[in-house]
Amino acid sequence: ILNGNIGSVHFEQGDYDAALKGLQIDIEFSLQEKLFISAINALSLQLNILVLQKKWQEANKTVQTILHINTQYTD
Repeated sequence: ILNGNIGSVHFEQGDYDAALKGLQIDIEFSLQEKLFISAINALSLQLNILVLQKKWQEANKTVQTILHINTQYTD
C-alpha cells in the first residue's frame, strides 16, 4: 500500500514511469492479500496514467482487470 502512495506522489510530480512501478507493486500486494478495493484504486490511477500516455492497449487491459475484480470480488 505504501508503494501505491509513493506511486500517487510520483504521479502528482509527473513522473509516470516511477508511478507505474509503485502502483504495480501495490496492485500485486493488494490482490495477494485480497484487498480488492485497494487494488481497484491503484488500477484506476494506473489507468489514468496509461490514458495520459496514450497506451491504449494497456489501458484496455487495465479496464478489463478492474471490471473482473469488481464483478468477482466486491459487493
